[in-house]
Amino acid sequence: MHTELAWPIGLLMAWLPVTIAVAIYRSQAWIAVGYLLWGIALFWALINWPPARRYRFIPAVLLLGVGLLLALIGPQVLVVGAGSKLFLLPDFYARLGQLAPLLGESVNPNILAGGLVMIAPLALALAIEPRWSKRFWLPAGAGIIALLMLFPLLATQSRGALLAALLAFFVLFLLRWPRLIWSVPILLLLAAYALWRITPAAFLDGLSSDTSVVGLSGRLEIWDRASRALVDFMWTGVGHGLFIPVVPQLYPFYAMSNDIPHAHNLFLQIGVDMGMIGIIGFGAATILAVRLAARELVNARRTRRDERPGGKRWRHDSLTWALAAGVIASLSAMLLHGLVDAAVWGTKLAFLPWLVFAQSVLLSSGPRLRRRRIRREERE
Repeated sequence: MHTELAWPIGLLMAWLPVTIAVAIYRSQAWIAVGYLLWGIALFWALINWPPARRYRFIPAVLLLGVGLLLALIGPQVLVVGAGSKLFLLPDFYARLGQLAPLLGESVNPNILAGGLVMIAPLALALAIEPRWSKRFWLPAGAGIIALLMLFPLLATQSRGALLAALLAFFVLFLLRWPRLIWSVPILLLLAAYALWRITPAAFLDGLSSDTSVVGLSGRLEIWDRASRALVDFMWTGVGHGLFIPVVPQLYPFYAMSNDIPHAHNLFLQIGVDMGMIGIIGFGAATILAVRLAARELVNARRTRRDERPGGKRWRHDSLTWALAAGVIASLSAMLLHGLVDAAVWGTKLAFLPWLVFAQSVLLSSGPRLRRRRIRREERE
């Protein structure tokens, strides 16, 4: 299937040999590249799979399945270290991660939070627009999955992810109930007052604190080193997944140890791995996916007004609206959380953005396929 996302994906693919060639540890680089290739392969497989082109909600079903799995299994392999947290519950946290030794696998709280914060808005979108199904339990099930994901999200105490989730949910509510736009000035005033009471520096310091990075000063130092690496290796990057062995050696940290795993910023991490080509490619894919979803959301809202309420076409447009709104909110959450972390790049959850991209492309393919069918019927 032809898609507008073909050129940014082609750009990323064409640049991968360069990023591998410059890597000083190619075996380690191949592991990180594998996560990206898995996501891209999943994207192309879904948008060209006939059942997915017919039932365009399949990527959403896969995402909700992953979200449910993360909600159920995530706390059992979650490892929370000592550090600055929103609240301290030692007895509760002692019960987390009990399966990690048995499975030989654990998950960082920020990585788990980054995955959950991408999927929860999509589940919520399907719940707050229930008119897409005659069966009430389908939207209700999506809402239950969204609620189940909130528990491990709170358990991670990832402040960046929690704030990203709140803002993404608000974006979703604005799309569902546009009149809520009138509440924005009041909310901005309340936020400004709260920020004034606690001071901007204290807010940013608290938002940036976690178990591995101490406050805003720690992240500023990481961002400074990552920015230096991006400037010095602007086009090639330092090689996929090689932040630890390269960046601290060339640009040593002063206020913390040199075992920082990544840039703690999504696009800075992409730049360190692949240079500006990676930033352009992934950034363009994200923008185009949002654009496609926004177009389908507007079209669905407009055509639904002309349809008979409760009819098949009306339910179809309601589902299109819910999926498109979910895509927009999901990618908004990814970008917001990406300001302070890089949970969906170079990790085992790096395929999640590509599932969301596939959902956006499949939504936009429906009208195009219908136009082709009409033209073919007219020729016949």
